[in-house]
Amino acid sequence: MLFLTGVWHLSVVLAGAAATPGPIAAALCAPVAGRLADRFGQRAIAIPGTVLFTLGALTLAVTTTAARNYVGVFLPAALLTGIGVGFTLPAFGSAGVAQLPPARFATGIGVTSGLRQIGAVIGIAGLIAVLSGHRGGAAIDSFHRAWLLIAGVALLALLAGIALGRIRPGPRPGATAAPARPVHPAHD
Repeated sequence: MLFLTGVWHLSVVLAGAAATPGPIAAALCAPVAGRLADRFGQRAIAIPGTVLFTLGALTLAVTTTAARNYVGVFLPAALLTGIGVGFTLPAFGSAGVAQLPPARFATGIGVTSGLRQIGAVIGIAGLIAVLSGHRGGAAIDSFHRAWLLIAGVALLALLAGIALGRIRPGPRPGATAAPARPVHPAHD
């Protein structure tokens, strides 16, 4: 939003509309990613998600200029980052709680959500520091540095995704365990 309003000088309403495709892509991809993570494991979803997000941030860092190019640069990058978020957040979120017993599920969700919020606060503070440090330079250079910082952090998330094992989900809250099969002794 800061880039769209401060560098491309779009109105707040137009900037909001221009930024909308990324969150829509994330919302559409998240349910699919969740089902795929249940089937193939969180790592199989987290890795491509973080790669797509990183590519979106790098696209912004490398190709965006002060001249408007929404369809050629910003929209594809917004879609890449949106799809990346749509795959990454469900994969990491489910990995954080997959092995918890039903009685601890809500606590696990609360802890992972809280950690995600702390990460967002730290990330935003870092971005503000990068964006406010353009003494004598062009504002676009500060945004390029910010997008490179975002891509670097996304690469750290990629490493975390690679470290994920194939996590089998535990029983869902409220679900009952299937009855054990009776064991028949071998007959002589």
